[in-house]
Amino acid sequence: MLISLTLQNLAVVEHAHWEVGAGFTCLTGETGAGKSLLVDALQLLSGVRANADWIRHGADRASVEAEFHLEDWSGLGELVQDAQVFLRRELSAEGRSRAMVNGVSVPLSQLELIAERLFEIHGQHGQRFLMQESTHLDLFDTFAHLQDQAEQLELKRKQFLHNLQTYQSLKQQTAERLKQVDFLKMQIAEIDAVNLNDSDFSLESDLKRAHHQEQITAWRLELAELLDESLTPHTKRAQSLVHKMGEFFPALVPYAEAMESALIQFSELARELPPNEDEDAGAELARLERRMAELNRLFLKYGRDVEAVLAERQRLHDQLANLNAGDEQLLVLEQSLAKEYSHLLKTYQTLNRARKAQIDRFSKAVEVQLSKLHLAKARMVVEIEEPEWPKQWMDCDAHSLAPVKLRFLFSANPGEPPRALSKIASGGELSRVLLGFIVALDRPIGHTLIFDEVDAGIGGETAHAVGQLLAKLGERHQVLCVTHLAQVARFANHHWLVTKQVEGQRTFTQLTACNRSQRILELARLMGGDQASPALLEHAEAMLVGPA
Repeated sequence: MLISLTLQNLAVVEHAHWEVGAGFTCLTGETGAGKSLLVDALQLLSGVRANADWIRHGADRASVEAEFHLEDWSGLGELVQDAQVFLRRELSAEGRSRAMVNGVSVPLSQLELIAERLFEIHGQHGQRFLMQESTHLDLFDTFAHLQDQAEQLELKRKQFLHNLQTYQSLKQQTAERLKQVDFLKMQIAEIDAVNLNDSDFSLESDLKRAHHQEQITAWRLELAELLDESLTPHTKRAQSLVHKMGEFFPALVPYAEAMESALIQFSELARELPPNEDEDAGAELARLERRMAELNRLFLKYGRDVEAVLAERQRLHDQLANLNAGDEQLLVLEQSLAKEYSHLLKTYQTLNRARKAQIDRFSKAVEVQLSKLHLAKARMVVEIEEPEWPKQWMDCDAHSLAPVKLRFLFSANPGEPPRALSKIASGGELSRVLLGFIVALDRPIGHTLIFDEVDAGIGGETAHAVGQLLAKLGERHQVLCVTHLAQVARFANHHWLVTKQVEGQRTFTQLTACNRSQRILELARLMGGDQASPALLEHAEAMLVGPA
């Protein structure tokens, strides 16, 4: 359940704090006032991508924070250890985004997983989503509580196909295996002949130093002479004098200590100076250049540096080992694939039986909700296409292991054949079908559902029925609904008004909890009449079904 939502510098909202109650809450206001910004804020907390365009003009960052109460927090990890959950999202003008759960930074993927347990958002885009038949199987599995089994089946199917491809590739390699073995051995021998060693990692810097050895030697001699004959003795004498004067001038004592530290640094520097080169500099330079030429020949063929060449050698070695073990590996893979496919086929058949067993329950559950939305004669049909998978693993390929196809067909009136949802012309019917789906799904009690104008395209008695349905849903869950319909808003337990004000040259969005008189005025406005009309106000007051 959502307890509170706080927005800071999000679009036209400078600051807003929303204390949310249980049951059914509606938000209304003029078009463009910012009602959907509250939904957008929750979208941010669900992990959607965002950019600096979300930030209020003139601000350098925006933030959204929400507090939730969760009855069952099992399985959410170490970050959620009790019923209180805080989600936070920050956006910066530089385009950076930060997500937090209970004060700890998390990746967006983790924020999304936790948000899924806390709330769900349904908007007008849900109609488009519902018309995409590719989404129907997931929706059905969610209703039937089969999504975990479906995900496991898909993972196993992909893993089997991957293993099958590995087997087929290995089998095809058999004819050319001997040629490949000889070629790989030649490549490995070419790399081994150079005898790469640890000194090769620093060869480039060694060669650069050898090219400048004469200058380095001159610098060393000069620096050693400065340390021995000038810096060290002069510093010692200065340190002694300052120490003596420190007896009379205490402020000088730290300088004596600093000089002592400098003397230690001089001593350490002298020890760190490179030794005189005993070898002939020209011979060493020639040796390093020959070695670099050897390495460059390897780099051209096997990688851009020593590390890459060694990695390539390991890859070649692994490939050679696979080829040498080809025959034995083929036998092992055949046995493994037979066992793996037998289990996969059973899982596929078991899941499909479970799906078919849920079809009638699904259709009836949705039809019950549709009847409440003035579609009493509507029919919801589930059409399932179950490809027959091969009986033996060796007959399998990606095409023969096609997944199940499932789609919803809908008929609004008796005598009309069920049609694809994408063929429904009425936006009002689609809105009701979507709402019927949402209400039919089982959820934990107290779950938060957000509806963003899902009542678009309906009115009259149907809108009244939608309001009743949302109010009924609010008895088990927390329901937040952005609406333009008085027939829906009248049923809300809590009514919030979103208004837009212009002060100076800036626009501000304000959120107000409506008392009973404010609700009456807002219901009158939603009905499109004159708010000052006594008859309209009397009608609006009569619409209220409970306290504000």
